[in-house]
Amino acid sequence: MFAIVSRGHKYVVKAETAGWDFDKTDLTTDNTLRELDLSAFIPVNAVLVHCWINYKSTTANTLLRFDRKDPLNDNLRCLMYNAAANSYQANECFLPVDADRRISYKIDDVTWTVINIKIVGWIQR
Repeated sequence: MFAIVSRGHKYVVKAETAGWDFDKTDLTTDNTLRELDLSAFIPVNAVLVHCWINYKSTTANTLLRFDRKDPLNDNLRCLMYNAAANSYQANECFLPVDADRRISYKIDDVTWTVINIKIVGWIQR
């Protein structure tokens, strides 16, 4: 782990672990707003979490949405769009978190062959 400090906040790179932190079996893909608990990966003083997200579905024009646990502002959301069927996509995003370290997600109700999430790091106070 290493950290970069700026104006009282610190970016911390998570210690490398093999594999993904979450995969499609950890998520419910029913187009309903759900929560994902990140408390096993980030400390209670984290304010933003940095994620890598890879995905692929068998259907074109599908959407994954990730945002703070109680979405207040559409500008704080990470939207990932899969334009072509069977097209592997990779994105990264920063999401705000509260002390409970949960985020919300909503994933289209289609067949996803891949959804992987890796916590890369976080910004903490």
